[in-house]
Formats: sequence, C-alpha cells, structure tokens
Amino acid sequence: MSISSLVIQKCGVIIPIRIWVALLIFLGAFISYILRVNISVAAIKLTPGENFSITLDKHCVETLKVLSESPIYFPSTKHKPLQPVMVAFLFSIYNAGYLFSILISQLFADKWGATRVIGYSTLLASILTLITPLAYYLGVFVLFSVRFLIGFLSGFVFPLLHILILQWSPVTEKNFFVLTLYGASIGMILTYPMSAYILRKMSWNWIMYISGMLAIGWSVIWLLFVTDAVENHPCITDAEIAKIQYRRDLNQIPLRARRKIPWKDIARSSPVQALFVLLWGNTWNLCFYMDYMPMLLYYVLDYDLVMASMLTGVPILGRTLFSWVCAPFARYLFVKYRMYTGRIRKFFTIFSHIIPGIIQLAMINQICKKELITVNIILFLGFNGAIVSGGLANILDLTPHFAGSVYTIMQGLLCIAGIVMPFAVALTLWDHHRAKGWEIVLTINAIMYLFGGIIFLIFGSGSVQPFDGTAERLTYLNNMSLENVTDNMRSDPLLRGASEEM
Repeated sequence: MSISSLVIQKCGVIIPIRIWVALLIFLGAFISYILRVNISVAAIKLTPGENFSITLDKHCVETLKVLSESPIYFPSTKHKPLQPVMVAFLFSIYNAGYLFSILISQLFADKWGATRVIGYSTLLASILTLITPLAYYLGVFVLFSVRFLIGFLSGFVFPLLHILILQWSPVTEKNFFVLTLYGASIGMILTYPMSAYILRKMSWNWIMYISGMLAIGWSVIWLLFVTDAVENHPCITDAEIAKIQYRRDLNQIPLRARRKIPWKDIARSSPVQALFVLLWGNTWNLCFYMDYMPMLLYYVLDYDLVMASMLTGVPILGRTLFSWVCAPFARYLFVKYRMYTGRIRKFFTIFSHIIPGIIQLAMINQICKKELITVNIILFLGFNGAIVSGGLANILDLTPHFAGSVYTIMQGLLCIAGIVMPFAVALTLWDHHRAKGWEIVLTINAIMYLFGGIIFLIFGSGSVQPFDGTAERLTYLNNMSLENVTDNMRSDPLLRGASEEM
C-alpha cells in the first residue's frame, strides 16, 4: 500500500484531484526558485561593498555602504567577506550542479518515478539550504560544495514536472497546467523582497532557515499526495481518470513513425545552431539578472535593501505579464494573417533580444542616473518576455518529434552560460571597481542579446527540419496545428527545459 493510501483513506474531496496536483506543481516551481535565488540577496552581506560599489570618479559620487548594517553572526571573527571571484564561484557552482542533473533526470525518473525523484531531491536540497550558514562557517569550499549539491538536486525538478504535467493534464486543460510552471517567476518575484526583509530584521542565516523550512513542508505534502500514474491516486474518481486520459494520444506521434534521434544531423543544423546562440544570450542575461541585479540596485543605484529587492522582482513580473500577452498574439498572427511560423518567431525575437540589447547599450554612461537606469531595467527584462512566443517555442517548430530530448540537452549546455557569466562579471569588477566596471558588464550583456538575436534573424527557421524523420512523420507533424505545437512549449526559459518525448 502506498504512502498516499495510508494517509488518505477517505478523501471527500470536492475539488478535482488534478487541480490539487496542479497547485502542488505551481508551488513546486515556486519553491525551486526560492532555493535558487535566495543566495542573491544573502550575498549582499557576504561581500565587501567596495568591490561592487561606485567610488568617487568622473561619473558620479556615491557613498559606500558598509557591512556593519546587519552584520554576519558567526562565533568566529576570522571569516572575511567574499571577494568578487569567490562570489562568482558561489553563483556559478549552482549551475554546474544543475547541468549534471538535468541531463540524467529522465534516467532517475525511469528508475524511481518522477514524483519520488522530485520530492526527495527537493527535500535533500531543503536540508542543505538549512545548513548553508554552517557551511559558510566551516569554510568557503564547504559552502561551494553545498551550493553545488543544491543545484544538482534542483536540476531534477523542472524536467520531471513536465512529465507529470503530461500525465495529469487533460488535452483541453494543457494550457492551464503549463501555466503552473510560472510558479518559478512568482517565486523570484516574492523571494527577493522576502529575503531582504528577513535580512534587515535578522541576519542572512535566517533567509536560508526560512527557505529551507518552507521547502521541507512542500516536499512532505508532495510525497504524501502526488502519484506518478493518475489511476494510482487513492482519491481520484473513475470519471476524472476518464477525463484526463481522454484523447491523450492526440499529441503523441505513432510508434511506427519513431526512430533513433539523429544527433549528428541535429548538431549540424544551422537553424538549431541559431536557436542555441539565441538562447545562450537569453540565459546569460537571465542569470546575470537573478544573481547580480540586487547588488547593482543596492550598491550602485543606492536603493535601500528592501527597495532594491522589490525592484528586482518588478521587472520579472513585467516579463511574465508580457509573455502572457505575446502568446495569444502569436496565435492571432498565425490565424488572422496566415503569417509563417518562422516569421512569427523572428518578429518576437526583435522584442525579446534586439530591443533589450539596445536598451542596455543606452544604459552605458548613464549608470549613475538612478531613475533612468531603473526604468531601463524594467523595460529590457519586460520586453524579453516575448521569448515565450519566439525562440522558446522554436525547437518544436524544427523537430516536434525529438523536441523534448533536444531541448533537454540544449538546456544542459546552456547552463554553461550560467557558469561562465559570474566570472566575467567578477573579473570585470575586479579591474574596474567603479561605474566603468558595471558599464562594461552591461555592454557584454547587450552584445549577448544582440548577437543572439541577429544570428537567429538571419539563420533561424520555423519549418520542420529534414532530420526530424520520414515522409510519414513529416506529413503527420505538418498536419498538426500551430496551436497544438505551441501549447506544449509555453513555459518560461527560467524553467530550464523539458525532458518529455513529444
């Protein structure tokens, strides 16, 4: 008898079970990003202000903040604040762990089941989050090891959440279930100000304690309530099972149309390469935003801690809302004007990459104009929400049959951007502790956006590629509507990819 059966003998549930599962998926995405970004606010008190703040120079005059405002409470006085390169290690090591697990998540799911892997990996990551302050006390290398393991354990979550969405979502409710993955964005929006408030009232240790306890609570509920197979849930009715499983095979490709994944042809494909370059620039900028934006707003623009953290969340909210606007507009362009899929993807790439790149270039030499920079930050990340209807959905255009596997590998490789980016920032700020250093960082970010966008505009495509399969499969796929295709890939790129086979 399963744990769920022991705990829930008589359900008496009025709300359908799949809705409760969708809520837990939403909270799972939420919790995963709490564990991801809480260190970004805590890092403010782990770093020496002079390495990130602006000092007196030709650009502006800025008063340094000192670490005495909410000191780090440890019994030893031998601990020194982390230098920029050490901060880079702290940020990048998470992505290094994430890279490994995202590539093997399907193997773990096949062996132990997606529900168990998600629940126990999050539970272990929660415990490691609780001991993060102790790890810092024991030394930076212990701290880095803990963050690596948290990243490794967190990398299982999103690929396997996609599998559960396929299992639990009726065909008519797939859009609703995919939207639950926006819990990641909500998690970021709320975690920054929550962490700042905790940091102001207590110490950075408590950011980790509270984050870890919330994640443990979710993990226990998840393991008790969710099952891999719909029919194995002790509370579900036969009517709901029938509703979930009705016409589930509509989005599945017939077995006779399947074959081995042609990795060599995929790697040589110019449209796939262009998409990778596009997503590389996107991932680079998103990782910079998640890791360093609180520092930029706090140390450089001189916002107080809570306001800096709230302003870090506002552009993420704008990005999410803009992505919701773009998705139906993309469908409107296809249905109303019969615009080719490739043109639709490139149209939204202008908003997701070209415009944000131009905005960041405009921020150069304006770094100390507080209000202007704040507005530009909101704008460039907000426009980037168009990636949902642009590059993010493109892999399903190119290879619908192999999209899950290719996108998982691609997202694993894109983790390298999150590994490299912090060191680029650290080395730049190491040599330029003033406004010029941050301007160079913004220039690099803008180049990443613009280069990726231009490459995709030139070499990108919206057509099914020849390597995707036989004439039989191409006929089958080309008969699928754009609506059926894009509905499966409307998740945010912060979610780090899907691992299901379409």
